Amino acid sequence: MRRDTLYLAVSLDVEEEGLFAGSYAIRKPGVTNTARLSRLRPLLERGVRPTLFCAHSVLTDAASCAVLARLRDQHGAEIGAHLHHWNTPPLSLENKGANLPDTTTSVPASAVPAPLMAAKLATLFRAGAELPSAPPTSFRIGRWD
Repeated sequence: MRRDTLYLAVSLDVEEEGLFAGSYAIRKPGVTNTARLSRLRPLLERGVRPTLFCAHSVLTDAASCAVLARLRDQHGAEIGAHLHHWNTPPLSLENKGANLPDTTTSVPASAVPAPLMAAKLATLFRAGAELPSAPPTSFRIGRWD
């Protein structure tokens, strides 16, 4: 059987810097890495339409949102929401995380109380809804939860 069409699924986690440092900032995480998404151009010009799963830190950064909107509007990239439950606000329901350290490692979703998880999801989806033109259309949670 001959196949003339190749289907390729491409998804990228678009998130704050920290993964390769072993810890994540929980206050004002850096997202300068999103500027490098323009390096996808060779794939985009060949018709690849990636899904970009974006963490809260990305969805609340104006420069990152401009990059995302350009990839979506000019190249058909899908924008998704990506929950990093270890550093998406609120950090705590009691005191907003004021007494927490500045960095954290990832934790399993099962360690996050349901009311706090619901608040984190609401924060993430609210940030996604503010993305110019269209909100995220897909979702994933961090660390294979």
